[in-house]
Amino acid sequence: MNTRINKTLLPIARELITRGFGNLDDLPAELQNTIANIYYSSSQLLGAAQNNPGWVPTKDGQLADMKTFGKELSFLSAAVESLPQFVAELRKLRGKNPAWLYDYSATYGLDLFKYRLPQWAMKLPPILRAPLRLFSDAPSKEIPNLYKLLRRDRGSSDPRHEKNQESVDGLSEQLSEALAHNATIYPPSESFTGLLSQSGYRGISEDRLRFGLSIANEVLNIWLINDCIPLPHRAKQTIDLVHRAFFKNQGKKEIRIGDFIVTAAELSQIAREIGGVSNDRVSNVQAIRTNWWSLMDMIYLSRQQTYYDALQNAADSKLSHEFGPTTFVAFELAKHLTGADMKSGGDSFEKLTAGLAAFLAIYAQSTREMLAKLR
Repeated sequence: MNTRINKTLLPIARELITRGFGNLDDLPAELQNTIANIYYSSSQLLGAAQNNPGWVPTKDGQLADMKTFGKELSFLSAAVESLPQFVAELRKLRGKNPAWLYDYSATYGLDLFKYRLPQWAMKLPPILRAPLRLFSDAPSKEIPNLYKLLRRDRGSSDPRHEKNQESVDGLSEQLSEALAHNATIYPPSESFTGLLSQSGYRGISEDRLRFGLSIANEVLNIWLINDCIPLPHRAKQTIDLVHRAFFKNQGKKEIRIGDFIVTAAELSQIAREIGGVSNDRVSNVQAIRTNWWSLMDMIYLSRQQTYYDALQNAADSKLSHEFGPTTFVAFELAKHLTGADMKSGGDSFEKLTAGLAAFLAIYAQSTREMLAKLR
């Protein structure tokens, strides 16, 4: 795709998107932009085909031969035909149980429409599809921020409004990146030594603690965004930006699953996702090597639901006034870190939970102060 934008196609693409979806503001930002690019490119290629009945592409763009041109046009035509139904079904999942199904389906859509993974790959679980994204060159052909451009490119719009909206969007994006970054680095690693030593869990690696805390921090980000930003569409937009930046910050460091995942429930979950591992061989999952990003992609949604439910239980419980809502999250995080609970872990588990709760409380206060800038 030629990344030079043809402004005459913008109103066409915008009209097609409006007709098919209304607007896309309620969808994840990455999916918004992929849909915008598909409709923009579709308008571009269909126009070329109509103006060139023999379907002999010109050499002005990257599609310099008929075979490539036809393949691209076929993909875009199929995408334009199927996307409205996909988005309609995706929207039905919002707010439904299980909550992770929405994110799972959105990821499926990105693998299909953005990364253009082949059909055989789409039958794989997300953890096995994730590495295949690295071999796709389709994302590099997308125009960045095209959906934002489509929203702003209105001839009758008030320039003052557009300038103000651009300022708001810019602030939201900067804060989102900062929140996602903080989630992955807080607290400093030197804080871990004292906590693990005092609680008696010296065997827990800093990497396992960092992995677990970053998810808990990110869930607190989402919880507080919903609490602090009164407009639902602004809250949703900010959450999408934070979530995208959070995963962008996850590295590709090679790891062993057993060094990070210790509970039987999560090992069974991974076994089911990967497939071919029976329940009586779940221990074999511990030896599997993957990378940090892929494991995060696999385990994030289930932990997000657990921690979010803990926060909801805290909000509904009188005990939250005594212990604080982060204690409820810390309790679940401690179980994920140790494989124990309050009964089996005893004083050590209690000390670990208290330390984690303190970390999370400080993080929550910092996040709340940052979000005050978006009100």
